[in-house]
Amino acid sequence: TVSDTGKGMDGETLRALRGRMAEKQMAQTPGVHGFGLVNVNLRIRLYYNQPEGLRIESGGEGTRVSFRVPCDRTLTAQATVILRPSSVAVQPSASFRKNVINISGTHGKTTTTSMTTMILLEEGLDPTVHLGAELEAFHGSVYLGSKDQLLVSEACEYHRSFLEFYSTIAAITNIDYDHVDCYSSIDEVIDVFAEFTEKLSEEGTLVIPAGDKNVQECVRRIPACRAKVGLEEPRILTTGLSGEGLDFFKREPDFCAVNIEYTDGKAGFDVLFKGRPYTHIQLAIPGTHNVYNALTAIACASLAGGTASAAQKALSSFTGAEGRFTIKGTFKGAMVVTDYAHHPSAARATLDAASHVPHNKTWVVFQPLTFSRTKVLFEDYVTSLLPCEDVFFDEIFSDREVNPGDISSKDIADEINKRGGHAIFFESKDAIVEKLSSVVSKDDMILILGPEDIRALGDRLVSME
Repeated sequence: TVSDTGKGMDGETLRALRGRMAEKQMAQTPGVHGFGLVNVNLRIRLYYNQPEGLRIESGGEGTRVSFRVPCDRTLTAQATVILRPSSVAVQPSASFRKNVINISGTHGKTTTTSMTTMILLEEGLDPTVHLGAELEAFHGSVYLGSKDQLLVSEACEYHRSFLEFYSTIAAITNIDYDHVDCYSSIDEVIDVFAEFTEKLSEEGTLVIPAGDKNVQECVRRIPACRAKVGLEEPRILTTGLSGEGLDFFKREPDFCAVNIEYTDGKAGFDVLFKGRPYTHIQLAIPGTHNVYNALTAIACASLAGGTASAAQKALSSFTGAEGRFTIKGTFKGAMVVTDYAHHPSAARATLDAASHVPHNKTWVVFQPLTFSRTKVLFEDYVTSLLPCEDVFFDEIFSDREVNPGDISSKDIADEINKRGGHAIFFESKDAIVEKLSSVVSKDDMILILGPEDIRALGDRLVSME
């Protein structure tokens, strides 16, 4: 560290650097989970021969965003700001308003945003990016693009934060009932996604799955929402498998996957655009849900200048964002996989993907996220996990709710067992490790589903190998 204040730089350079950093951060802020910028008096430190980049860390005081930009051949300046929940959203700076891609949806946001990013990077467009997980391509969840003309951001509906996000391209991956502490019903969730389109620009495009019934209902409500702000209905591009949405849209999906074949659970398929061959995709990650994610990413990227060849190349090597079917290594010869699938629908999709990956027995370790979600979606948790060969439950995790004392993972395990399933509730992670040590065999799969609190068990198991 050379200085905490920019000492050694002339005033004009320091002011310019601070201005550039502030503009960059303002452009990023809409994607950082609905946080507003509360400290523009940036603390600047100078480093010798350090790479530029960004890092986001969550803590009790809020979200700390540190980012570095080069200021000459040898010096890199790092600024740090603290972001706290705010009702005041910061809009993208003017340079970004030409191309702003916001990818929303109950499930698949992070993977779809990551895929879109990789296509655009392959195309050489170098977007600025915000994700909900780390991406190996830039070793973080935020990437500062070089051209200040293209922003790709994950847009989360939690606490309606995405309603402040301006878009020129907006995507909805799917709509499901979630965030039950914010929304009282699926109807309310559909409403908020319709409202999300109010800040889609007049000439903007909405990318949606053709066959999702909740998205179709959302489309019915969009005209009224757009009319409130003086806008016409947006241009819509649909995605999906052949035959999906015909009853609603009266046409095949615009970006349509056909001739799907699976190799070790990973899909290869042809993509048609408006009925004509567009490209062939071979995914490097498993699951039918990732076919849908890929189609949405291809559509979004194409609208921002991404080509079919870039999509083909980028997606063939994309191995997923952190915590999305991440293969951590092995434990006692068994493959250890971690996934953020904490919602019943996400669990179903991940379990289906895992079933197509060659292995022997599957040992599922599951931790629900938040007490309210577990209580409201209790039946869905039971039915989604009932088919598992064996499922080991850790206690519900929540960093934003107080335990009400009337719901536990044990309740899900007990109900699964009543219905003929095989579930065990454990009081501690040590007990889960001990049990796994006694039952897993070579070529089994240990599938750990839930928030980071339980996914960390994957690293622990692999370290014991």
